[in-house]
Amino acid sequence: MKFGNSKAKREEKEQKNRKRQAALDLVYLISCAVNSVVPEKEIIEKMQLRDVYAMSKFHNLSAMACMALESSYPQLVTSFPDMELMKKWQEQKNLAIRKSILFDLERARLYDFLDSQGIWYVPLKGIILKDYYPKAGMRQMSDNDILFDASCADKVRDWFMENGYTTEIFGKGAHDSYHKLPVYNFEMHTSLFAEGHDPLWVEYYTDIKERNFPDADGSMRYHFSNEDFYIYSTLHACKHYRGSGIGLRSLVDTCLYNRAKQETLDRGYIEAELKKLKADQFEQISRELGEKLYSKPWHCTVSQIRESFSEKEQQMLDYLLFSGTYGTKENNIIHNLRKQQSQDGKIHISTKIRYCFRRVFPEMSYYRDHFPFIYRHKYFIPFFLVYRCVVRISDHGSELWKEIKTVWKN
Repeated sequence: MKFGNSKAKREEKEQKNRKRQAALDLVYLISCAVNSVVPEKEIIEKMQLRDVYAMSKFHNLSAMACMALESSYPQLVTSFPDMELMKKWQEQKNLAIRKSILFDLERARLYDFLDSQGIWYVPLKGIILKDYYPKAGMRQMSDNDILFDASCADKVRDWFMENGYTTEIFGKGAHDSYHKLPVYNFEMHTSLFAEGHDPLWVEYYTDIKERNFPDADGSMRYHFSNEDFYIYSTLHACKHYRGSGIGLRSLVDTCLYNRAKQETLDRGYIEAELKKLKADQFEQISRELGEKLYSKPWHCTVSQIRESFSEKEQQMLDYLLFSGTYGTKENNIIHNLRKQQSQDGKIHISTKIRYCFRRVFPEMSYYRDHFPFIYRHKYFIPFFLVYRCVVRISDHGSELWKEIKTVWKN
C-alpha cells in the first residue's frame, strides 16, 4: 500500500513539473510577443506544445502566444510542427481580435447613453491596460469593467435590458453584471470594493469620485491619475491573489504599465499609499518578478528559476503558474481556512471544523448579500438551509466532496 502511495505521489510530482515547465515555456512566448521579438524555432521545437497550449488557455494568454508562434513560422502550412494544434491557437487569436472589436463598438454605444443621461463613469482595468499591449486583441478580455454613478443603477439596468442583455447580478456587492450573446459581458461597478473585501480598501475608496478627473472632451467620462490607476490595479490583483489566485497575465499588465509610465509615475506617492493599504510588498514583488520575466525574452527552466529568483519571487511565481486567470477553488478554500485562524503554519483541526460549520450554517451577512428576502424574513432560514443542502448535494455532490478533501488534506 505504501508503494502504491509513493508511486502516485511520484506521478503527481512529475505531472506538476511538466505543467510548471509548460508554463515557463509560455512565459518565453509571451515575453517575445510583448517585446516584438521572434521566438527561436529551436526552443519551440523542444516544447511540449499541447501542454503549452493548455496552459495558455488556462492563463487567458492563448492569443498572445499564437501571435508569437506565427512570427516564427510565417509559412505555417508547411513548417509548424502541429498544424491541428495551430488551428486551435489561431481560433483563440481570431476570437480575441473579434471580441476586442465588438467590445469597442458596444462600449462606445454605452458611453453615448451615459453621456446623454449625464451619468459619470470611469473605465477600469483591461479597458485601459489593453492599449499598452503591442497589438489589438493581444490582451484577451472576458468582460468590460466600468465604475459609474451608483444612484443611476436602475437607469443603467434599463438600458442593458432594452438592448438585449440579461441581468446576472444587480444590487449585490461591488458591481452589477450584464451578459449578451455572442461575447458581451459588462461589470458595472457601483463601488471598487464592497463588504467582505479588505476594510482598509473599502474605506479608502469611499469617496471614489473625488479621486477621478473629467476627460478633456466634455463627456461624462472620468479617469484616475496614472498613479491612482496603478494603485487600484495593484489592489485588484492583490484581492485575487489573496483569494482564489491570479495568473501570469497580471504580471504582464504590471510590466507593460510600468514600462509605459516609468518616466512619469510618482513612485513615492504609490509606495506610501500602498503601504497604508498593506499591499506594498505584494506590489514590489510582482513588479520585480514581472520585470524579470517580461523585460526581455529568455527561456528559463525550473532550475534556472531557483538560481535567478529570490525565495519570495519563486513562491509568487509558482502560485501564479498554477492559479490561472481566475484562480482555483482549492486556493480559495485554503485562503478562507487561513483567514479563520490568527497564526500561520499548519491549519488546525478546530479551524477546519469551524470552516465546515460555516459552510453549512452561513453568517447573516451571507443572507444580506445574496438572499435579501431571507435576510428580511429570518424565520425562513431553517427551511432555506434544508433546501440549500438538498440542492447542493444533488447538483454539486462531486464538487462538495472535492471541497471536503481539500479542507482535510491541508
